[in-house]
Amino acid sequence: MNVRFIRDDGEKLALTLADGFVEKSTDDYLPAKSLRTSMFTYSGDDGGQMVDQNYDPWEITFAGFLKRTRANEVWAIRQKFMTFFAKRHNFTAVFKRSDGVTMAILKGWVSSAPQVTLSGKLDHVQNYSVTLTFGDPYLYAYEEDENGDQVYSDTITVPKYDDSEDDQGYASSAGGYVYYGGGYVYIGAKVMIPVFTIDSIRDINPVWRVTGQASNPKITNLTNNKALQYDGTIPAGQELVVDCQNQIAMIGTADVTRFMSGEWLTLDIGQNKIRYDTDEANDTTSSTLEWNRVLG
Repeated sequence: MNVRFIRDDGEKLALTLADGFVEKSTDDYLPAKSLRTSMFTYSGDDGGQMVDQNYDPWEITFAGFLKRTRANEVWAIRQKFMTFFAKRHNFTAVFKRSDGVTMAILKGWVSSAPQVTLSGKLDHVQNYSVTLTFGDPYLYAYEEDENGDQVYSDTITVPKYDDSEDDQGYASSAGGYVYYGGGYVYIGAKVMIPVFTIDSIRDINPVWRVTGQASNPKITNLTNNKALQYDGTIPAGQELVVDCQNQIAMIGTADVTRFMSGEWLTLDIGQNKIRYDTDEANDTTSSTLEWNRVLG
């Protein structure tokens, strides 16, 4: 299982044989997570009760050895390794499994300084190790475009709700529209409320994108009754980007989080029904939700 790292400034490092890195063991790359339990014990009685459980940050050590036929080549790789894992940076670790699936761990920082030591008396073989702590203790699906930039693994377009239809349909993932009253599927009606399934081990806080013009755009998950609204008008040609996981909203370089109202959107495991509304008839007719599946 090859691993590579992306630093928050865009710099990248791959721990692959082609780059002079030989992994000692990939089995230890994904150690067991540490579970933190909040509980209380009964006063004057046996036992107690669990209140809540959460995963601690995930600490992972990456180790192996550097190998080249010439000592000066190994020393150059050593310098690259030591320089890359600098303090005060955040890192993403990207793994490619033997079955071809790529996954990533996010929000890592160096918690044990990178080390490179000589392997015996041979300075063209040197041991390396670095320990990162990941603040987000989950494995996410990871995909890239043709330029090597990360893209979201899942995207869905949410059309603007049109209440002029007498019968309100729910769009299925197959492209048809399911009428809950009529019990049949047909193609060609106006799109109303997309229905889709989240295949994940936990719920998702997606990224919501709206291109203007849009007046007071609002997104609602009818499954869990969480709704989020931008209180204002997005000018034509500009895009509102709302990161529901990090709870920040931007239009271009402007932070507009203070204009958000409601609850940060959550997509539940299983089926979700999403509705998109705006105030004006000539507003843009759709918005987009994007997210990465949680794999482990």
